[in-house]
Amino acid sequence: MTDFFVYLCKVSMCLTLLYGIYFLFLRKETFLIANRLYLLGTVLLSWTIPLLNLTKPVGWSGIQEEWMDLGELPAGPFSEEQLQIDEVSAFDWGSALMLIYLLGMVVMWLRFVMQGRLLYRVVHSGEIQKKEGVRLVVSQKIAQPLSFFRWVVLPEKYVNPIQGSYVFAHEKAHVNQWHSFDLLVVEVVQVFLWFNPFIYFLKKSLKQTHEYLADREVLHRGFCKITYMQALYEEVLHRNISSLAHSFYSSTKNRITMMTKSKSATWSLVKYTLMTPVLGFLLMAFSYQNTANSVALPFMETEVLFEGRNIPSILPIKEGECNKMTSGFGMRKHPITKKQKMHKGMDFSAEVGVKVMATADGVVAKVDTTHKGYGQHIIVKHGEQYSTVYAQLSSIEVKEGQQVRRGEVIGLVGSSGMSTGPHLHYEVLKNGIHVNPADYLGK
Repeated sequence: MTDFFVYLCKVSMCLTLLYGIYFLFLRKETFLIANRLYLLGTVLLSWTIPLLNLTKPVGWSGIQEEWMDLGELPAGPFSEEQLQIDEVSAFDWGSALMLIYLLGMVVMWLRFVMQGRLLYRVVHSGEIQKKEGVRLVVSQKIAQPLSFFRWVVLPEKYVNPIQGSYVFAHEKAHVNQWHSFDLLVVEVVQVFLWFNPFIYFLKKSLKQTHEYLADREVLHRGFCKITYMQALYEEVLHRNISSLAHSFYSSTKNRITMMTKSKSATWSLVKYTLMTPVLGFLLMAFSYQNTANSVALPFMETEVLFEGRNIPSILPIKEGECNKMTSGFGMRKHPITKKQKMHKGMDFSAEVGVKVMATADGVVAKVDTTHKGYGQHIIVKHGEQYSTVYAQLSSIEVKEGQQVRRGEVIGLVGSSGMSTGPHLHYEVLKNGIHVNPADYLGK
């Protein structure tokens, strides 16, 4: 669950930056179709970029390494006699935040269901008839017109008067251009990203763009612009029935401004290329991983260095899959408490799901699947002298008492405990005393 929350944070950052480009440079342009595609693309790219797994060319440096430096594990001392992990006694903020997030998601999902039920009752509140390819509902229970997918709902007062013709034309434009699909997608995304205020701004911008497009379609069909704008002013205080539907009386002031605005100059299309550097930054921050040659670790050799197979002697992650060593053995500043503390192991940044190998033959002494402190972790005992610890795993592939061989996969890299990023925390103990793991890796 921790990995999923980290993914959501990355999605949220992508959405915020991409929407920021729209708000600052594009929202006032009259390229309405381009604006609609940009906003939908912002949602799609925000969820896709963190899932990409691209290879960084040799010689690149900078953003990825600095980002992965966040993957350090706050050290907590082991009991040297029993090799038990000392759980962090402080309040578990990670679990508390996750609980708050889940509660918020439940509330938003219930809201989404209630909006859907309300809309269902509205579209079935009157007689349904087919008109010009849409399902027209004339209802006495609503005060304003609206549309949702193939349904157009009109109050009775709009059936006979002249204004009913352009109100119907406006709502029919929403239907023909599938604007309800856009809103449905954003509403679902909002359930997961409820904590990000920019998803609400994006939804509002998208609905405004839909209204602009529908207004343009009505005017292209030959309706009088002056009469049409007067109709918008008449009932400006109407409120929208459901966030899933389009209402004729919404964003009135902005719509009139857009209808009277001169067409944007063609050169303004250049503004849409501003998303290119932002996409490049997001790809380097969230999608690129280093090749073996781009981050050279002095101990990447994985050949056997000692005669005994029960002596830790290889890197716990395969060469090329380890991005960087982010923290070594010794005193360091705790990344969360900012206090000097002994770090009794080594941290290796790697992508979530990278295989973790036993560094020597041995027996699995302990498997812990908790999500506190060191998260999911494994302790392997190698004969009488040595033991190794593998922490912050996203998955454990062995059981207690199981015999393992050097190089055998025992788990997968993750960020399951008190951690700021995906990595492997690795420790070596000799005769119950922590030693520097670097002394047991290839030179």
